[in-house]
Amino acid sequence: MKGIWRRRHLRLPLGRMMWNNMIKAHANAKRPLAAESWLEDMLGRVFQPDIASYNSLLKCYGQRGDFLMIEKWMRRMKARGVAPDMYSYGALVQSYVKAKDVQGAEKALDAMTSSSCTVVPSNTFAYNTLMKHYASEGEALNVENLFDRMKASDVVPDATSYLQMIRAHVRDPEGAAEWLKRMEEKGLEPAATHFYAVMSSHAKLGDLEGTEAWFRVMMDAGFRPEVVGFNILMSAAAGNGDTEGAEGVLVRMEDLELTPDVVTIGTMLSAFAKVGNATGATSWLIRAEQAGLEPDLNCYNQVIKACGQAGDADLAERMARRLLRNRLTPDVYTYNMLLNALARGGLADAAEFWVDHMQRAARWRHHDFPLDQVAVSYSEVLLAHVNANDLPAAENWLEQMLGEGIEPQARCYTALVKSYTELGDLEQAGKWLGRMTSWSNHAVPQNLLDSVETKRLAAVS
Repeated sequence: MKGIWRRRHLRLPLGRMMWNNMIKAHANAKRPLAAESWLEDMLGRVFQPDIASYNSLLKCYGQRGDFLMIEKWMRRMKARGVAPDMYSYGALVQSYVKAKDVQGAEKALDAMTSSSCTVVPSNTFAYNTLMKHYASEGEALNVENLFDRMKASDVVPDATSYLQMIRAHVRDPEGAAEWLKRMEEKGLEPAATHFYAVMSSHAKLGDLEGTEAWFRVMMDAGFRPEVVGFNILMSAAAGNGDTEGAEGVLVRMEDLELTPDVVTIGTMLSAFAKVGNATGATSWLIRAEQAGLEPDLNCYNQVIKACGQAGDADLAERMARRLLRNRLTPDVYTYNMLLNALARGGLADAAEFWVDHMQRAARWRHHDFPLDQVAVSYSEVLLAHVNANDLPAAENWLEQMLGEGIEPQARCYTALVKSYTELGDLEQAGKWLGRMTSWSNHAVPQNLLDSVETKRLAAVS
């Protein structure tokens, strides 16, 4: 080693290689500051950082969504005479996408195409990253636009590019199948994920037959049935509330000795929740626990939703307490579905208890409790008081909402107006009709005005 080091023409490449490996190791370990320190160290040595040195660091920041640091280091590398390449710009695009700044990602992509960097036909990373974001949002036109821009830039779309095109047509099964066909015509071999994407386009529409047909096409192509495929089949059944179809999918999995996962159970429970079958949902939840599975929060949310649909507030509350005993943390949707069940049953005291429970949880996780969902929670408590025929308490709750800066929903005012109208207290009904507009700027439904006016005319006559 000492002899190699003394040979001057090997000293610089060997030193740079060692430092680059250290930068890459820290970047892969997601330690950007450590990677940056090694890059800074190189700047003070004879061997200067090359494009690989910078790209390793940029990749690390790209995965973190820190576009400011990437832009900083791209300026520094340009000042050092190292021109960014497609991998550098790919990291910048990724960082903007991670930060959910789509406009920034588009600008970074434009900067890449307008730069003088060498085009690598196989480097689709920058395009695929942005295409993936648009596909997840269902923006098929934007995905197709990027696909065309990719080809115009002499970058050859790969299997991942076509996968994003298929996923972008998640609600257009024919379009998804057409892109799979185009992929095969280009000589690219589809993977199981491509077939899953086409299956999902049918499942989103509740088309169990179409999902099943593509499941068989996938098996004919030589792919073994896996849990993911059966989960998509089950989601197609669950979308229509087809509990028998969902159970049939589970039986097929057992016949193939495939072990259901938490997603499988959660999807099945959503089928029972859709039709309000609380007994069936609870039964399957307990069976899953007995089989050794640990249901996640989504599973419990679906069971609580089923209880609410069935009007079984007591069972919904028991499931919420069971969730806590199993060391799961409720989210805002858990609380809202539980409060909805309690409101339907007119259990105002229980509703106030659980909204207080939610408020204490929100103190430490306020980002997980957006204001619009908190407004839903408060509205359910108000409706619980209305259904319990305690209108003064409902009024107090609405005023408390306003005092805490939470805008009451229109249904809060509507419930009060209807209740006072049914009681024949037209003065109070008229008062809350006026406040519906003056306090919260909600438009008064015409049928609500008509019902109050009809009651008034009947009282006069």
